[in-house]
Amino acid sequence: MRILPSLLVLALALGVRLPAQTSDFPTTTGTIAPISIVPTIGTPAIDLRNYFQVTGITGQVVQFTTPGVGVFNVEMNATAAPNTVANFLSYVNAGSFTNSLIHRSIPGVIQGGSFLNNPSLSAIPTNAPINMETSDTLTNVAGTISMARTSDLNSATSGWFINVADNSGFYRPASANDAGGTPGDAGSYAVFGRVTGTGMTVVNAIAALPLLGGNVTVTSSSTSSPVIFVDSSTAPANFGTGWWLMGAQVTNVLGNQVQLSGNANANISTNTTVAYSYFPPSTAFSQIPVFTNLSSISATLYLSYFVTESTITAVPISLQRHADPRLSPSPLQVRTQTLLVPR
Repeated sequence: MRILPSLLVLALALGVRLPAQTSDFPTTTGTIAPISIVPTIGTPAIDLRNYFQVTGITGQVVQFTTPGVGVFNVEMNATAAPNTVANFLSYVNAGSFTNSLIHRSIPGVIQGGSFLNNPSLSAIPTNAPINMETSDTLTNVAGTISMARTSDLNSATSGWFINVADNSGFYRPASANDAGGTPGDAGSYAVFGRVTGTGMTVVNAIAALPLLGGNVTVTSSSTSSPVIFVDSSTAPANFGTGWWLMGAQVTNVLGNQVQLSGNANANISTNTTVAYSYFPPSTAFSQIPVFTNLSSISATLYLSYFVTESTITAVPISLQRHADPRLSPSPLQVRTQTLLVPR
């Protein structure tokens, strides 16, 4: 790491330690001697690897850079899930996740790795799906990363999700047996790593963002009419033509009357709060998080509001046990203080 001539003092700032991850944080191995800086000579360099180490991290570290939110690191667990880790790293090393979307946020989970942030929201090109690694006993506790898949146990490709909460009671480990005693339960999801240090503060911030949608109170509906009535005071400014409500697309909004492309559901009780979304409920984007709910929508406008992993990169092995800023952006921060040099 290099410092500018006008920068003199380096200080180590440790973030809040997560109880289960205290070994993720750097410890000192030496003392940085005072440095005399002469502007005319050049810029001195200090290699922090000679002074700090992170002994608790032994697996490959992958860094997620999320503009507008922050940076977090994930340690791979190739001991428990070697094939799953190798699959994930193949996409990382190919740059497949560059400008990829966090396309889904539900209580307890954020999901990405499947789509790109471009006007067509195109799918990430994938390799052949991998088999569920049934020897993997890791559980879906908070802070772990797992492979996303379809209903087919052996369908995982590039998609991944991070457990924001303890989902071990809902998502079973890959090694779980089905009702017949065969490894690979229908509720199994393969965990292959964990978020390190204070990285969950970034993940939690993503999970707390609003979705591209909202709620409106329906006061009256009928299967015999495509028009429903809503409490207009509950309809946000961005609710209008093109959005989806009650399984149908909105074709017109006039005051408290909302016209749908199909007939409404007569079974909705009076004054029921119903969710609406910009994308059809059946698509992968109906629960996409955004930095702010928009007042208008266009292909060129909403892209800048989507949560994007600009890069997902592997940290060089040689740096992983040291306090390199790429390894520990949250628990390790290098601060500087300006030195006024007489002229």
